[in-house]
Amino acid sequence: HVYNDGTYSITAHGYGGDFQVDVIMREDQIVDILVKEHNETPSIGGVAIEQIIANMKDKNTYEVDVITGATKTSQGMISAVEEAMKNAKNKTK
Repeated sequence: HVYNDGTYSITAHGYGGDFQVDVIMREDQIVDILVKEHNETPSIGGVAIEQIIANMKDKNTYEVDVITGATKTSQGMISAVEEAMKNAKNKTK
């Protein structure tokens, strides 16, 4: 396996401040990405978080496009998931 199974928690830096992102890895797949409470604008950043999560799970990578109109939120999510996946990387390979 490239990645170790587990849940990796990272603090994301969004437009409305910091929020926690939990990335769940299993069998080298992004199984789920959970965002706890956040202060992003629900109709903009909140929607962007959902779209980013769907895109990342679909493509199994953090390398996805930012959501137009929610660049800061998107960038915060992308860098948080990137960091989580780096932490999940199997160091023994």
